[in-house]
Amino acid sequence: MPGKVSKSSKNSNPKRRDSRKIRICPFCRKPTLRPADSISGWMTAEAFACSNCGYRGYVYIEVDPDEYERSLKESSSDGDTDDG
Repeated sequence: MPGKVSKSSKNSNPKRRDSRKIRICPFCRKPTLRPADSISGWMTAEAFACSNCGYRGYVYIEVDPDEYERSLKESSSDGDTDDG
């Protein structure tokens, strides 16, 4: 049937955004970013605010949760005591 999309082809889109990604603050490197305004992303570019360090801006780091956990373990085993 023309126009019909099978489930397997719909789920195999390589450009589909991975919903498992988390947003990390570019300053304190913590996953504490929230939308900065109630209209953020609707009429304006999406702005974020960090509840940990107070950062407000449009830039963020997006990583896989497993990758983030792995980087935390590596930094603690390296003796890194920088809290942000």
